[in-house]
Amino acid sequence: PSAIETATEGLKTIAKDQGKQITIAGSLCTEAFEALSKGDSEGHDNLLVTAILQLAPEVDVIVMAQYSMARVMSVLPDDVPVRVLSSPHLGIAHLKQILTASPTS
Repeated sequence: PSAIETATEGLKTIAKDQGKQITIAGSLCTEAFEALSKGDSEGHDNLLVTAILQLAPEVDVIVMAQYSMARVMSVLPDDVPVRVLSSPHLGIAHLKQILTASPTS
């Protein structure tokens, strides 16, 4: 939960600094954390992929809030309909780049 709070605050700050309004929907996959804690990295990754695929139709971008989640990028299907950013610092930096880009026509 603290990773979601930290990432949310970081994203809100960047958006505010850029004069943008964003809506953030936090999603916590406690089962994935529990699997990783038990040494089940494959179970962790599968649970995250499932959560990402369920969340994707409802959002524009998914930012994974913990570095341990970045590993799922190697097993994430290519046809996920939204951008998935794999770490807080890299993801927030990329989102900042998106928010500061001039709109295309």
